[in-house]
Amino acid sequence: MKLTALATVFLAISIVSCCQPGLVGKPQVSAEQVQSFNFYEQATMAIWVSGAGTLSFSDSEHDQNGYVRKIDAGSLQSGVRAVSMIETHPQMKNQGWIEGRYPEIILGEGLFFHTYVGFRHGADASDGVSFQVFVHTGEELNLVASQRLFPRQVKKLDADLSPWAGKKVQIILKVLAGKSNSQDQAVWVDPHLDNKPSRAD
Repeated sequence: MKLTALATVFLAISIVSCCQPGLVGKPQVSAEQVQSFNFYEQATMAIWVSGAGTLSFSDSEHDQNGYVRKIDAGSLQSGVRAVSMIETHPQMKNQGWIEGRYPEIILGEGLFFHTYVGFRHGADASDGVSFQVFVHTGEELNLVASQRLFPRQVKKLDADLSPWAGKKVQIILKVLAGKSNSQDQAVWVDPHLDNKPSRAD
């Protein structure tokens, strides 16, 4: 995808809108059925965890335990401008990880997960991370999307959640570091659920 085309997609977005995940705690929110869901807007409602334990939202970017925060608008390491980003830095150790467990929801019919993934501007030294999306039903943990990414790359990440329509689930966003822990400033751009199968490139 050319950067100019991707920048146009991000502008449109702004206008219209290792290890198993650690099953540590559950957000205490009554589940309700949804036809759409904005993970950026609801990021503070998730429980964020790394290998060091539970994290506070918007922890310092120098925290060795890892950190998570929202960025309203800024540049990706590729040079593309983007909006509605969740920056998730794994625990700062080799093969560290970070994950966000969102409150339980009941999925409506025909929903899809969508996001773009990349690195925040300045993350030149990263040796890459893996972005993963899980659906947790309480009994099963299902990996529904995964993307290994390196600096200067931006990728689309989609997942069909229709198999869980009508079911109560938790969505988990996870990032796994590689052998290095340097500058793994991984970002999710406008992660959300809707009923559109895929974004156009």
